Amino acid sequence: MIFLLLTVSVLAFFLCWNLIPNQKVSNVTGVFFAILSILSVLAMMGNFKYHFGMEQQTIVTRTEIAPVKQMMILKQPVGTDGSEQAVIYNKKASQKKPTVDMNPISWTK
Repeated sequence: MIFLLLTVSVLAFFLCWNLIPNQKVSNVTGVFFAILSILSVLAMMGNFKYHFGMEQQTIVTRTEIAPVKQMMILKQPVGTDGSEQAVIYNKKASQKKPTVDMNPISWTK
């Protein structure tokens, strides 16, 4: 929406300065659309920096899981430095094929 406002105000600014024969009307409308264009650009810059209308949300969900074999949840490091890991578990006790989670952030903390 702000891009549309910026485009229309710049186009109107150009048309006001070039096509309106009355000098006073041309100047007043030209200044109005110039200020509107500048405010649109400042609003876009502020939105890029401060993210107007957005707020950070953290969503936490907890799920009961079942062991793969006899009370075991398998964890294996991936790679050479050990900073990444894979966790193998069942989502339900009746599940035949285990689930693999390659990014278990909540498991490490």
